[in-house]
Amino acid sequence: MLSRHMIKAGAFGATLIALTTLAGCVMDAPGGGGRFAMRSGPAEGNWGDPGGNIAATFRNGSFTAVATDTGNKSAQGSYNYTGSNSLSLDYLAIVRGERIQANCLLVAGSSSMNCTENTGRQFSLVRRG
Repeated sequence: MLSRHMIKAGAFGATLIALTTLAGCVMDAPGGGGRFAMRSGPAEGNWGDPGGNIAATFRNGSFTAVATDTGNKSAQGSYNYTGSNSLSLDYLAIVRGERIQANCLLVAGSSSMNCTENTGRQFSLVRRG
């Protein structure tokens, strides 16, 4: 009976260590208010299309785009870094009503981003203040 409890305790401890190690891979030290913040990367911040029609925000793995003329949300989703200067987007294009995946490459010292959707459509974003 005792050995079964020791095995369960050992398995629990190993799981806890694995989760703590994994959490350390995706989180920084505690931020304000005791919350954990996702690691920042080169895409974090405010972006827009070169024509000034779309304003996009990349924050902590969430991506949102709005039309600059109306303020209406045009896209919402998530992103993951796939390399030091590349990321994948998975979002809902609200106007088109489509779920889209795109691969993006940060260029020009991370001041612009070139993306290709799974449909083959390409678009670019430039960093905004």
